[in-house]
Amino acid sequence: MLLFKIFFPTLLLVIGILLCLVRKPLSLLISLIMLSIISSCTILVLMDVQFFSITFILIYIGAIMMLFLFIVMMFNLKSE
Repeated sequence: MLLFKIFFPTLLLVIGILLCLVRKPLSLLISLIMLSIISSCTILVLMDVQFFSITFILIYIGAIMMLFLFIVMMFNLKSE
């Protein structure tokens, strides 16, 4: 259990640094959803606050990330 409590925050820091280096906006959003939000929810589950973890997933992935994805697709941003 202690290994998970060390692994996921470290993974979250590494993901945050790597997200700053991504050039494609669509890849950035998908990796933000899949990696950082899921690892944040895993940290919340390890802290025994499952309600906040589910709420985090529903609100951020269901609403805010889909809004970001819609904006990126609407602006039709091309990668360089």
